[in-house]
Amino acid sequence: LTFGKLAEEWLKVKVLPAMRPATIKKARIHIGHLQELSSRPAALITEAELLRIVKRIDGDGRRETAGRVLHTASRIFQYGNAAHGSIITANPALNKVGALSTQRTQHRAAATDAEVLADVLRKLETFTGHHSTRCALQLLPYLPLRQSELRCGLWSEVDFTAKLWTIPASRMKAIKAGVTSAGHGLVVPLAPQVIKLLRAQQKAAN
Repeated sequence: LTFGKLAEEWLKVKVLPAMRPATIKKARIHIGHLQELSSRPAALITEAELLRIVKRIDGDGRRETAGRVLHTASRIFQYGNAAHGSIITANPALNKVGALSTQRTQHRAAATDAEVLADVLRKLETFTGHHSTRCALQLLPYLPLRQSELRCGLWSEVDFTAKLWTIPASRMKAIKAGVTSAGHGLVVPLAPQVIKLLRAQQKAAN
């Protein structure tokens, strides 16, 4: 069983049925970085071989990519051990992220001061673009959602009576059983301001 065949099997069994297209595309890109291992028997791949590849990526200044490639490799070997335990008994990618360079934390700009945040919200009120765009910008500060989860939201997911928005697991970036209650998705309580904004958007959309 070559690493290439194992990677394709992992994609087919674990990734394609559960992940969004963008996540599937990234997984294929990460596997592409390991192309030189594709014809190697998966059971014979060593830590040194794997680290040589990810360190080369790291050395090009792409430390984050190197870490993700290593993580993907680890998941592939983990699957291999579970599905083909008699052949694949080790995970050469496990706990190897420490071999990569130290990543400097980059702090993003954020409105953490109450007065600054209030000013941002006031400016959004005067936004002159499309109504849906303004509504989305006004909703984001109130909701723990990714932009894609907000943009692709369905009215059927919103319960105005219970004041809840349930994002199904199929629309979340990754499906992880147990991350939310019963592993069925993300349940977001809606503040009165959010209800008002959603009602206005619903009226405008109709």
